[in-house]
Amino acid sequence: MKTIQMIHDDAIKREIPIMKDDGIAYLCKFIQEHDIKNILEIGSAIGFSSICMAMVKDDVTITTIEKDEDRYQEAISNIQAFGYTDRIKCHCMDAHEFIPTEMYDLLFIDAAKSSNGRFFDRFTPYLKQGGYVIVDNMYFYGFVDDISQVRKKNLRQLVQKIQRFKTYIMEHPDFESYYIQTGDGIIVAKKK
Repeated sequence: MKTIQMIHDDAIKREIPIMKDDGIAYLCKFIQEHDIKNILEIGSAIGFSSICMAMVKDDVTITTIEKDEDRYQEAISNIQAFGYTDRIKCHCMDAHEFIPTEMYDLLFIDAAKSSNGRFFDRFTPYLKQGGYVIVDNMYFYGFVDDISQVRKKNLRQLVQKIQRFKTYIMEHPDFESYYIQTGDGIIVAKKK
């Protein structure tokens, strides 16, 4: 029998990016406290966060998107092992091509950091009024708050994109947003 701890430990060992422990704990508590039922997740990886979210309550359903075929297959296997195939629908595709057919209580973005802004703009129209957006990795290993540490040009450009996105979402007129220094930094935005 596979456990969530086994998936977590395997991801860490293989350097597959998953939320930090306090970040996933915050996300799950948020789902519980805000009675979130319908979630769109951008970036499945191997299904760790989807499974954690589904474990919160029996009425949570998740649509999750992963473009890497190998990780998608592993996510499907993990979701099946937990018996969540009826509540977690995993799609193997580029999220930019996904067209939702429903409205969501929560949009959880944990994918390519350079695309945060595009994911936000593309999927927030499918967010219910009063729904939430949660974005992980807004601290980005400390680089966002102190870009002077960054020596490589490509990494500096990525960090600058994350900084611009952080400003964009915090100042967005249609959302009330706040930043939490939990995990690798999380932004929570509520649709007005």
